[in-house]
Amino acid sequence: MGDVSPSKVAKLKCGHSMCRSCLERIFKLSLTDPQHMPPRCCTQEHIPLKHVERLFDGSFKKTWNRKFTEFSTKNRLYCPSRKCGEWIKPANIRKENGRKVARCGRCRTKVCGHCNAKWHGADDCPQDEETTRLLAQAQEEGWKRCYRCKAIVELKEGCNHMTCRCGAEFCMICGAKWKGCDCPWFNDGGFPGDVDVAVPQIRGDLRDIFDGEGPPMPSELRNHHPVTMTMPARPRRRSHHEEMLARRLQGEWDTETVRHLRYPGDFHDERGLMGGVGVVDGIGNAAGHMMNEDYRSNH
Repeated sequence: MGDVSPSKVAKLKCGHSMCRSCLERIFKLSLTDPQHMPPRCCTQEHIPLKHVERLFDGSFKKTWNRKFTEFSTKNRLYCPSRKCGEWIKPANIRKENGRKVARCGRCRTKVCGHCNAKWHGADDCPQDEETTRLLAQAQEEGWKRCYRCKAIVELKEGCNHMTCRCGAEFCMICGAKWKGCDCPWFNDGGFPGDVDVAVPQIRGDLRDIFDGEGPPMPSELRNHHPVTMTMPARPRRRSHHEEMLARRLQGEWDTETVRHLRYPGDFHDERGLMGGVGVVDGIGNAAGHMMNEDYRSNH
């Protein structure tokens, strides 16, 4: 923790410590990234909110409370209107003539709960011109469409394991449900920078959430705009031998990462953390999920 005063450090049950600036950063990140909601350290339990109670004002607490409820909801549905994109609460979803119908609480748009498009009555889900153009562009750009909520997802960096904002997991190469295909787990740009880091899941039943409700959903999560992550250009596909080697190196790399994070004073690495892969900046590694999975509760 460097020169940070012990009084300004949160001691977590898992044995790790986190300073105020890191706590602020990870809680702010959790507002826009479902994979970091609720914030965690290295276990499956969240960071107790008592550690951040005095770090945020009432407005932030209301927003956080709302986003926690949103990201903890399975099979989330969003308003398809370009000018809205609001998350539709389960209370606004009902059955109408045997079909699931939703009503946006913000712009009052009526939404089909099956295709996530504007309501089209009892007819089969149509393929409107706007969606057709978007899918054509997605095919050209290499984007994929979530099999559950139909959102368009773009990946520019990271592993082939994609977790959509609705919680669905799928392969970024073929679009199939995760672990339902034979595609490689990793990018083809070399390793260890492209190893598949485990993606944490949204956890519910967080009882000590902040009081209140929050404002409309940030524009970053709105419909028809691909969720963007970055990935280096892919050369050739790996052979089976290379794939197995990469998977073995992943385990070694993950173990070494934990050691670096837990015992930073025991290592001297002039090239940066893990041989030049990157450095830990505040709350986690740039690749995404390894050290940002869970924080253990103190109660």
